[in-house]
Amino acid sequence: MMYRRCNNKPEIETHKIKEFKQLLVKYGQGTGIDPFARNCQHAYFTNDINPDTLAKSNMDALEWLRSMDRKFDFIIFDPPFSDRMAKDKYGTSNLYSADSNKASECQKLGARMLKQGGYFIKAGYNSNPPASHLELRELCLLACGGNRNDIIFSVWQKTMDLDEWVIE
Repeated sequence: MMYRRCNNKPEIETHKIKEFKQLLVKYGQGTGIDPFARNCQHAYFTNDINPDTLAKSNMDALEWLRSMDRKFDFIIFDPPFSDRMAKDKYGTSNLYSADSNKASECQKLGARMLKQGGYFIKAGYNSNPPASHLELRELCLLACGGNRNDIIFSVWQKTMDLDEWVIE
């Protein structure tokens, strides 16, 4: 587990935060996907609903994930995780922060798309597992101080094929 106290407002682009970049380098090897990429180019397959980003696709994240038909070595899961963050990034409220079922569905679908041994690299305000068949490998807490929420980075690994687990 890593811990860092941040006295300043953290970067609005999560992929620019030092600790998150370190996790991407360590666990983001091979072919990956990023359904909320914005300007992060670490994964080969990138998507963001906002067309004014560097993402290769511009679809709703859930629909984009449903359109994928292969397995991946890693997934980066870094949606806007609050209404305020969504307004800063997109200028409007976000479907994913307002509708937890949609965010959960994206996580479960992304987890199913991992190869055995693949990593789910997650940023957010919680350390909830993205799916029951993944095991926690690393956790990083970024304490932002004052009245700002801490940011939690977690890395989960798919250690068994889904056929060996009861699907939720």
